[in-house]
Amino acid sequence: MHRLRLIPVLATLGAAGALLSWWLIVAAGPASGRPAATAAAATVPVIHVTAGKPSELAFTLSNSSIPAAGKVTFEVTNAGTIAHDFEICSAPSANNANACKGTTTPMLSHGQSASLTVTLKKGLYEYLCTVTGHAQAGMKGVLEVASTPVIHVTAGRPTELGFRLSTPSIPVAGKVTFNVTNVGTSPHDFEICSAPTTTNGSAFTCKGTTTPMLKHGQSASITVTLRKGVYEFLCTVAGQAQAGMRGVFGVAVSPKANAGGTGGAGGNGSTTTVAAAPCNNPSTTTVSVNELEYKFVLSQYTIPCGKVIFNQTNGGQIEHNFDVVGLANGAGVGPFLQPGGSASTTMNLTPGSYGIICDVATHVSLGMSGSITVTG
Repeated sequence: MHRLRLIPVLATLGAAGALLSWWLIVAAGPASGRPAATAAAATVPVIHVTAGKPSELAFTLSNSSIPAAGKVTFEVTNAGTIAHDFEICSAPSANNANACKGTTTPMLSHGQSASLTVTLKKGLYEYLCTVTGHAQAGMKGVLEVASTPVIHVTAGRPTELGFRLSTPSIPVAGKVTFNVTNVGTSPHDFEICSAPTTTNGSAFTCKGTTTPMLKHGQSASITVTLRKGVYEFLCTVAGQAQAGMRGVFGVAVSPKANAGGTGGAGGNGSTTTVAAAPCNNPSTTTVSVNELEYKFVLSQYTIPCGKVIFNQTNGGQIEHNFDVVGLANGAGVGPFLQPGGSASTTMNLTPGSYGIICDVATHVSLGMSGSITVTG
């Protein structure tokens, strides 16, 4: 008798449970119509910053650029012996500032760490240490955000009246930034002409965009919009372009060699360092190149003439590249590699002595250069 009374109750509870299950399914909606609750959030790039390396008044960043605008996190550690902080400026600029309005970590003693996350739009952002005198002494730098190509220009290399560019051309028209550093002993500036050349690199003056005059060790950046064509660049100091401090840069085309200036062959600033001689017994050789702060370690420094494959690895903590000086049309310029990156560059070398350098601004002045000998 009691069992019979329980049946309606159980039936009612069963119906209620089914109704509840149906309501939960409807409320949740189709799986394809809602994002999963466990879906991963968008990845925020992380830049590891070491203060006090490679010298007490310097920063080392794990990356000097990020590919897209948006949030970025800086993980900052002080490896120096004195207190430092890290400030990222709020507005794009590359004027070699010693102070700015930005976001700053707490002051960090040796071994301490801190993080800061900011949202950056496209552009070049300066960073620095706010301790009095530290930025003025060189504890600062520039972070590249988004897709504007950046060309690293070294004035005063490979000779005092030469320019060296990190690449001789860019593949598409549009905005491009020239980040210029003077490692020469006398003042230089850098002008990129506004219109494509009609003189194939023989102009000594033009209408264009020019950096401020730079003394030894100073840097400046200019950003211009260039359409398809070959553009001349030069130093405006009286007599210096005439002496060879000029060259050509290609936009969506290959630059033509400049017979008159040391900046020819795509503006690598390269007068040849090769003792020209024929290669009587060409062979193929593979050479390993390890890029470190601030030196190259090669598997061999004497190489048979012919095809040489340079397998490059950035074993350091900051951006580097590998450049064999003096090859036409930028054939000796290896790609810029972030820490841990690798690439291969193949060159045809004839007998002689070749200089090797890193094209990142100031790295040559810090000792990142050397030479190789090609035998025949």
